[in-house]
Amino acid sequence: MPTLTSRPKSSPPRPDTFSALIRQKENILERLVPISKRQLEFVRNGNSDLLLKFLQRKLAMMDEFEEIERRLAPLRDISPEDRIWIDEQDREETRKAMKRCEEHLAAILANDEKSTSELAQMTEEVKTQLRQVRQSGKQRSYAKQTAPETPNLRRLNIDG
Repeated sequence: MPTLTSRPKSSPPRPDTFSALIRQKENILERLVPISKRQLEFVRNGNSDLLLKFLQRKLAMMDEFEEIERRLAPLRDISPEDRIWIDEQDREETRKAMKRCEEHLAAILANDEKSTSELAQMTEEVKTQLRQVRQSGKQRSYAKQTAPETPNLRRLNIDG
């Protein structure tokens, strides 16, 4: 005779929960791809004001992305065979959406890497230029301090 057991604390996910979350993830990633491209443009153009505005917008979207990832985390342990699907078409569409998510994420990461690399390179170039300016200034200052005074130059009265 079967025994009655208590119901598990968490009920199984609704059939569309995993699919819906994957589609939300895909939607956010689709919106992030052009932002990451614009970010790269702003870095290349040296437009720090727009870059900072875009990074704020991007961070807000990344918060949304992280929330979806947090909600997906417990569902990832369920194998596709054990997951509840609306139908086979839902399963296939979700698989394709997951593939597109991977592609979008790869594009975003590639653009971010380029932006970071180019920004670091620009920063190094500015540091080098600043060092050269400082060094040049020090050399001029040193030259003024160590230049011998010549008696003929002291006698010139350029003020009239």
